[in-house]
Amino acid sequence: MNQFSNYQTLTQQLHEKQQMKNNLKLQENAIADYYSKEADKYRKEQDEHRKLKQQQKEEYYKALADQISENKKKKQYSVIMTEHERRVNDRDIKAYEYKDTK
Repeated sequence: MNQFSNYQTLTQQLHEKQQMKNNLKLQENAIADYYSKEADKYRKEQDEHRKLKQQQKEEYYKALADQISENKKKKQYSVIMTEHERRVNDRDIKAYEYKDTK
């Protein structure tokens, strides 16, 4: 009887140890999944931030190019008109440039 009792005790201990290993694996998998999701979220945020910065950069360069173009046009007409005349006739100049005769 004593041997059977020892066998049952050892079997129960082995079963408990196996359950602890299984629980530990489940916890490790849950932790790995959590950190994997966090890393994916961080990468996604970084990509969005990078895209936003790129878009802002493109908008800035477009605005800068427009400003340079406008300054070139003003220089082109500065020989012909004074600044006041250019301001007064700016709408007519743009209409002329775009062939608009409204």
